[in-house]
Amino acid sequence: SYGEGLTFWPLAEIARTVAGIGNDDPAAEAQEKLVALLGQGGRDVADRIAGAIGLSPANYPLEETFWAARRFLELLHDGRPMIVLIDDIHWAEQTFLDLITFLAASLAGVPVVLACSARPDLFETHPGWNEESERHRILVLQPLSEDESAEVASNLLGTTELDAAVRTKIVEASEGNP
Repeated sequence: SYGEGLTFWPLAEIARTVAGIGNDDPAAEAQEKLVALLGQGGRDVADRIAGAIGLSPANYPLEETFWAARRFLELLHDGRPMIVLIDDIHWAEQTFLDLITFLAASLAGVPVVLACSARPDLFETHPGWNEESERHRILVLQPLSEDESAEVASNLLGTTELDAAVRTKIVEASEGNP
């Protein structure tokens, strides 16, 4: 979860990851890494992304930020399919949900999957997200069974030799959540 007031936090994480921007990189260095990633032809995109994610004090209209996010993904596309994973969108502000919707509609020519995870309460607060379309699919994951939960715990702990009481405690505490 990325909390309140951090509208474009997932975009920041994507940009930082693909551009190799460290948390301690000075803003100017981080901006140059974005430009290096996108090329000189992507400077306008890098400027707008930097402004949206806090690497620059520049402010751009929301439409330009949305354009830049779309163009960013287009420039990253190198002819191969791409998957962009965005976790916990149930915490996202409406503006970021609007960005996801915009990207899904406007990236028609780019083989990209925007895979977004959310808790079911997203559908309570944003009922429109519960409707499938030609470009929007919903996969509902069911809770893990007791055996599946125990297997996850065993894999994470690196042993299949779990004490039965410990196994039961882990399975009950997880409530089917991996």
